[in-house]
Amino acid sequence: MSMVKKTVLLAAAGAFALALSACDKPVEQQQAQGPVPVTAVAAVSEDLPISRAFIGKVVSYDKVDIKPRIQGIIKKRAYTEGAMVKKGALLYSIEKDQYTAALQQAEAALAKAEADAINANLQLERAEQLIGTGDISKATFDNRKAAAAMAMAAVKEARAAADNAKLNLGYTDIKAPFTGRAGMSNYDEGEYITPSSGTLVSMVSIDPMGVEFAIGMKDIAAMMVSVGGEVPHISAELTLTQGHVYENKGKIDFIDNSINQQTDTLKMRARFDNPKGRLMDGELVSIKITTEEKYPMIIIPQASLQQDQAGRYVLVVKDDNKIDLRRVITGVEVGKNIVAASGLNEGEKVVVEGLQKIRQGSEVKAAIVDIYQFDNGTDKTKNGSAKAGEAKTEESK
Repeated sequence: MSMVKKTVLLAAAGAFALALSACDKPVEQQQAQGPVPVTAVAAVSEDLPISRAFIGKVVSYDKVDIKPRIQGIIKKRAYTEGAMVKKGALLYSIEKDQYTAALQQAEAALAKAEADAINANLQLERAEQLIGTGDISKATFDNRKAAAAMAMAAVKEARAAADNAKLNLGYTDIKAPFTGRAGMSNYDEGEYITPSSGTLVSMVSIDPMGVEFAIGMKDIAAMMVSVGGEVPHISAELTLTQGHVYENKGKIDFIDNSINQQTDTLKMRARFDNPKGRLMDGELVSIKITTEEKYPMIIIPQASLQQDQAGRYVLVVKDDNKIDLRRVITGVEVGKNIVAASGLNEGEKVVVEGLQKIRQGSEVKAAIVDIYQFDNGTDKTKNGSAKAGEAKTEESK
């Protein structure tokens, strides 16, 4: 090997050694300085309800397209488009003349049939008396008996025709099937309509209203929901557009009986009182559902959380005063604290101050602060409310 190549290799080796020395210098300095002082909080267990948030759609419990059942000319539209109408209120009136005449004709035919039946029964009664004395033949008796039966059948037929005519006359008044809001009319007064004309107007009920949403498999297990089982005690609250919170809370009143195989979700619905009509059919909302029953959960300060590309994590002080990086999955916020749904056990100490000075494996000297008193140096009671008192701290052994 030439002297030039040896000189280049020695120079490269020297540069590499200097680089390694520079990288190790912060660690050596830290070891020389001793354990790093930090503040830590012990994770605690609290009994809390389980909450989840979803995007939902407001739906009316009653929604119907009003269609004509007979043909005729619209004589009157009795409602105001877009207004509330009460159950049984008149929406449309169709001209009645032909249906009134048809009913009268049917009633007259019924009266005649009933009279014919009376006469046929009288003839049958006489025949029954005479057949015993031999004054009439059995053939005559059978004829009168058949005539009476035919007369009764004619009465039933005439009565059915009269009932049908009465129904048709009733269909000339189209009324609201429930209390709700009527939409825009598709036909005006004077227009001729038939049963094939389609929808005259659509109606939706507005109080109460439902909110439908889909819940994923993980949330199904977390919320203790049973597919096809009894509806659990779960309350619901809504956030409307622009962040407005809806004033009335709701209850889950429907859980579907099977999982949607395409989306791997379960359909649910919550019921909300809507006396002021603020909720509208088809509106998209944010719905938060919460179990009424409480369950033990691990709570840590939000200040202990850090994030990288792999997700959220905390730095835990182990029994040997060394730092352990622990990945966590978080749940709902509880004041200044947050639920650690996985990754931590009760009593484990998470660093809340001095995070920028430590990393995995660092040796620390931790002052332990009560979770309900820690809030960036300000004393707090449980769930972040203010408290006048002494901060309770201790150094880890």
